[in-house]
Amino acid sequence: MRILLAGLALAALGSSTLAQDLHIDHHHTRHLHKHGEKHAVNHEVDRFHTSRESPVDLSLPSEEDAFFFVVYGDRTGGPAEGVSVLKDAVRDTNLLEPDFVFTVGDLIQGYNQTDAWMEQMGEYKGVMDELLCPWFPVAGNHDVYWRGPEGQRPVGEHDENYEMHFSPLWYAFEHKNNFFIALYSDEGNPETGEKTFHEPACQEMSSEQFEWLKEMLAEASDAEHVFVFLHHPRWLGGQYGDDWDKVHGALVEAGNVSAVFAGHIHRMRSDPRDGIEYVTLATVGGGQSHT
Repeated sequence: MRILLAGLALAALGSSTLAQDLHIDHHHTRHLHKHGEKHAVNHEVDRFHTSRESPVDLSLPSEEDAFFFVVYGDRTGGPAEGVSVLKDAVRDTNLLEPDFVFTVGDLIQGYNQTDAWMEQMGEYKGVMDELLCPWFPVAGNHDVYWRGPEGQRPVGEHDENYEMHFSPLWYAFEHKNNFFIALYSDEGNPETGEKTFHEPACQEMSSEQFEWLKEMLAEASDAEHVFVFLHHPRWLGGQYGDDWDKVHGALVEAGNVSAVFAGHIHRMRSDPRDGIEYVTLATVGGGQSHT
């Protein structure tokens, strides 16, 4: 099994260098498809899990022997040209031919009303749909925070738009005896509905999502590895508060959680804890942070 963290690899190699210098064996047998063609997918309900409602059909990769996936860092929170970097990442990823791609959120610029949100969503999906393999999104603050005239903020802000066009806010799936869990880190304050990442009360996992997570960890008890994805690296504490401690306890108790991936801070860092690799990614189009 191999994992490519695109926020690191593209920043270190330069996306154009990777495309020019990477040697591709067009006759490999790792995938059962011709090079440059869309991967085979299937829609096995018993491999996909969520307690949310969403009309989006996230096609799962076919289960073959090899195992290789890519993780993309934030696309937004930087200049508009970031979409060009995303296009480069998609092109280079297609050369590598992973089983699938995961994101860690901030897919669109957001902080807007529905019309602008829909336009940005269409642009992002248009680029990502050029991937030859399936891809799986995670919601970040840019994807769900709403901005507009006072008094017109919808309940949940862009939660409904996100689930209508990207995916359930939390879900999980199985692949080759491994388990992948996407969490939602912007549920907001349960009393006021406020969404922000500057207040601990707005960065707590709801009992609904936490109970679902524990159910999924039990479901994954026989998996070789469990990988968890979310946008905010809540384990860093500070403005996130200490709510992650209960989540970390559940992950440790599961005994087979290998890594947790997040984004948001626009720089790479690693914070291993109790045998779990906590990885925060840099960006794939978003502005880089050097602090």
